Order: sequence, then structure tokens, then C-alpha cells
Amino acid sequence: LVSSPHVGISMKITTVVFDKDGTLSDNATFKPLLQHILDKLPQHKEVLSEILGWDLVTEDFVCDAYFLTATVDLINAALDKAGVLVEYTPVFEKAMEEIYEVKTLGDVPKLFTDLRSRGYKIAMLTSDDRRPTELFNTQFKLVDLLESVVCGDDGHGQKPSAEPLLYIAKQLGVEPSSMVMVGDSKGDVNSGQAAGCRTISVLTGAGDPATIQHADAVLPSVHDMLEVLDKWEAE
Repeated sequence: LVSSPHVGISMKITTVVFDKDGTLSDNATFKPLLQHILDKLPQHKEVLSEILGWDLVTEDFVCDAYFLTATVDLINAALDKAGVLVEYTPVFEKAMEEIYEVKTLGDVPKLFTDLRSRGYKIAMLTSDDRRPTELFNTQFKLVDLLESVVCGDDGHGQKPSAEPLLYIAKQLGVEPSSMVMVGDSKGDVNSGQAAGCRTISVLTGAGDPATIQHADAVLPSVHDMLEVLDKWEAE
């Protein structure tokens, strides 16, 4: 599904802003991680599942699962309020070290290189903390391809507000209307639209397809976006 950008948006695209988890990295790698945590904390399995967005029947994440879309601080605050944070934290940290193995969704460096060759600036806006985000970007050789990286613990606002995208626009010296926000959840779409950006939703992550249809384009993955950008540039 591709529509023309909404009225009032600049036709010249300068910058593509990517969400990370579920857009560039594969959320499926979080499944064994959370299953392990629930197995280690059976006394809290129901409350953890409810807060983090895990379906105990299907053994999978629900759409827009909090574990996949919220910042670490917000998740910890919810767990603390439920009285399970103290027990959860060491299990989570150990599981991240021993079990979690990050994977990209396709050849992300090639996509970024292709976008750069077309003259686009590339930025990343993620709800994840800076340390794991920097490890991801270093591991997959994205550091030199990115001109801005804004993380959930940076203090520049949170999706779905416009604030972090407006910060990126100011940092890069571009108009928000010249940016495209690319993500897998309704928070990505809502943040982009609140900032006046064009939006692309991808069906590779946490988002419920029914809640991301209001994006300017809905695509199978980020690797289908070049044709859309070409179409918009030609209009």
C-alpha cells in the first residue's frame, strides 16, 4: 500500500529516519529471551506476560508488545510498580548476556549505502537504550553510515511524540517535512505524523497491521522502500 504524501509536506526528501527493533533488527530473537525469563520466574509469569506483552497461549508477543516498543525506563517503572523489578532485573541481564543474539532483517548496511549514494541522510530513532544501540550499530558496521542516533535514554523525548524527530531535524539542519520516519509500530507512525514527516510502516515487527495502515506507505520490509522514495521524488 502506497499513497501520495499528505498535503502540505515538502516534496523533496532529505533524510530517512529508521526505528531499530522490528525494522532493522529481527524481533524473533527476543522470543527465546523472554521465554527463558518467564521460565526462571514462574511465580511472576502471569504479571510479567501482561506487562511485557506476551501471550502465554500462543507463546508469542502480542501486537505492539511493551517489551518491544517501550523504553527500558518505562518497562522498569511498570515492573517496579507491580513489585517484580528486583527479581526480574538480574534474570534479564544474565539472559541478555548468555541467550540474546541480535540479527538484522536482511542486508541493512547495503540498504544504508544505497540510500547514502542517492544523497539521503540517515538517522536512527529507537526506544532502546544507547549502549545496546551502539553495540548493534558497531556490530553491523552502521556507525559511519548514520548521521544521527537518538535513543530512549537520551532525554530527547519518546515516540509517539514529535519531540525526538524534531530534535533530529534540528540536529541535521533539515525540515521535518523533508524527513521520512520508517518503523514497524503505531508509535513510529504517530511520531512521524506528529512531527510532520512522511511515514513508512513495515510488516516485520511488533505492529498490528490494522494500526499502521495510516502511514503514507505500508511495505513488507525496509528493503522495499527505494521504489517508494523514487515515486515520491517524481511526484
